[in-house]
Amino acid sequence: MKRVFYGYYLAAFAFSMGFTTGCVYLYSRGVFVRDQIIDFDASRTEISLVFTTVQVVSAFFAPVLGYLLDRFPIRNVMMFGAFMMACGFTLLSRVETLVQFGMVAAVFLGFGVGCVGTTGCTKLMVNWFNRRRGFALGIAIMGYSAAGAVMAPIALYLLDNIGWRGAYMLFAGVCAFGLLPAIWLIVRQKPSDIGLGPDGDPPLEEPTDEVAVQEESRPVNRLEAFIEQLKVYAGFTRSVAFWGVVFTFGLMAGTFGGFNVHLFLHYTELGIAPYSATLILSYTSGVAIASKPMFGWLVDHSNPRTATMCSCVCNITAMLVFSFADVAWMMFVAGTFMGLGFGGMVPVRASIISRLFRLEEYARAYGSLRLCMFPLTVMWTPLIGYIHDTSGSYMPAFNTFAVLFSLSALLAFFTIPRSIPDTAQASAVSNRTSSRDQARSA
Repeated sequence: MKRVFYGYYLAAFAFSMGFTTGCVYLYSRGVFVRDQIIDFDASRTEISLVFTTVQVVSAFFAPVLGYLLDRFPIRNVMMFGAFMMACGFTLLSRVETLVQFGMVAAVFLGFGVGCVGTTGCTKLMVNWFNRRRGFALGIAIMGYSAAGAVMAPIALYLLDNIGWRGAYMLFAGVCAFGLLPAIWLIVRQKPSDIGLGPDGDPPLEEPTDEVAVQEESRPVNRLEAFIEQLKVYAGFTRSVAFWGVVFTFGLMAGTFGGFNVHLFLHYTELGIAPYSATLILSYTSGVAIASKPMFGWLVDHSNPRTATMCSCVCNITAMLVFSFADVAWMMFVAGTFMGLGFGGMVPVRASIISRLFRLEEYARAYGSLRLCMFPLTVMWTPLIGYIHDTSGSYMPAFNTFAVLFSLSALLAFFTIPRSIPDTAQASAVSNRTSSRDQARSA
């Protein structure tokens, strides 16, 4: 009987990591904010700025995180992230002011969530899959949407029964006694560690022992090595497709994060009961669950431009429906398109980046992407809060984003190519050929 490829177990593990981090942070904050505004006597703009600080730290840490993931064992980096999250939630349960809340969240969650979340998990999938990479990325990132499908009503229950401080103590325990041991026991760096190649194929040829010894014996000049690292990062910025991904998916990520904080408040302002509002949020995330492997399959079997344009069209439709919807059933319609559009965002952009650059550069490229997207992601959460504080409604925000998504779709059409050569695979073939040639000449 043929054994199941271990990469699929890791995809399930990545799913669970996304599910857990989505539950304890991404999909609970929009519900907890109801009482945090009261406890800290804060406006919606101010509470939005607190969550923005987490994005700021996470964005500037992203290139460093990419370097760590490319150079050190993924397991070690992810364990550091889980430890930081456990410490962060413990401290958040004890803060007394909004400033303290923002500082603790920025430092501990800004560092921790990235290590355990999308960047670390996508690096793991890129290491273990090639032909099925888009589909594997879709499965791995489904965990975030699965969290959204179940967490909103759970977060409201926790808020009503033990408060957001008690919930944060519970989350700290999940990180310390759930995530840490799971990462230690399950994570493996690459398929060659178990004698296989990507997708469970036969292992790639490794350089001969003589060639490996020659490589290891080369003197290392730290200045030259540092310059080479700078060249790697500079190389990302010379790619037109890279900037197309930055602007298109940066707007998507910023909008998703912004409305994730505000939609629960928007629904309840329209007269929708709190638990009914959480059901709409859960439904939206449920649609996103289905869209992730669907968009992963689409980018594997169609082309990156088509997948990106489909995501943009779904987001435009969602914003247009939100702009005039005022009853619950119309929110479900808007949620359908929002779930489709935002759900496909992460697997598509991760697949594009993994094809544009070499395998050993992927995490640094993905980290650089997050930093370059930072100006487009950091502004939207407080801006949406400011629009509501000044106009008394979220409708102008929906209209604004409908226009912005239309512009991003146009930009994606001209910057993201229909086909992208698999640079990572080509690099592996080139390395194998070079190794054989060196061995023969020796």
